[in-house]
This record gives sequence, structure tokens and C-alpha cells, in this order.
Amino acid sequence: MIIDHGNQAQSPLSGIVIEFYGGAATRVKVGDTAFAQRQAEYNIVIAAQWRDAAENDQHIGWAHRLWDALKPYSSGGQVLTLTSDVSEEAMRAGFGSNYARLVELKTKYDPTNFFSRNQHTKTAR
Repeated sequence: MIIDHGNQAQSPLSGIVIEFYGGAATRVKVGDTAFAQRQAEYNIVIAAQWRDAAENDQHIGWAHRLWDALKPYSSGGQVLTLTSDVSEEAMRAGFGSNYARLVELKTKYDPTNFFSRNQHTKTAR
């Protein structure tokens, strides 16, 4: 399925990367760091890239179709440094069971939301 979708990419700049995450990364407990995504042995990077803005829908559509096809095989998590999705749903998926604890810390140490330029949790207020 991944190969079939890869062959449907319309830009030579686009690609799919399969990263192996087993080993040491999986031995860290979920609550020991902010990023809970330690149970999955693999990470799939869908890199949709192109030059002509007129082709945005075509290439973004390719990435979304692959993402949708992979969901049944996914742990449901996301590596936030590898996504352009900054929605609340993406943040929850990226931080997993650590999300609520991180919101508490964000509310305590950054109540004005000063650090808010990239993927981040929102304050509880």
C-alpha cells in the first residue's frame, strides 16, 4: 500500500520515509518525557513537496490520501516536529497521555502563552 501510494506522487520532490524507532527509544517510559510516542516501532514521514503553488491541492491531497490509508495501521500518535498540522487534535495525538500534564505545566509557567510560535499546548485558562 505504501509503495502504491508512493508511485502516485505527482512531484519528484515528494517522498515517503520509513523510520525504525525500536530499541532504546521504546525503553523510555511514556511519562518520563513530554513526547509519549514511544510504543510504535516505526514512524512514517509523508513528505509532500512541490514548487508551484497552483498545485497545492493536488500534492496536499496525495499526502492526505496516504495518511488516511495508513490510519488503520497507526498507533494514532504523531511526531510533532514532523507535522505541519498544529490543530488541537494533532497536539493531543503528539503528546498522548502526557497532554493534560503538559497543559498544567504550560498554565503554571507560561500563563500568558508567550511561547506560542510553533506546535504547543494551550494554557488551561
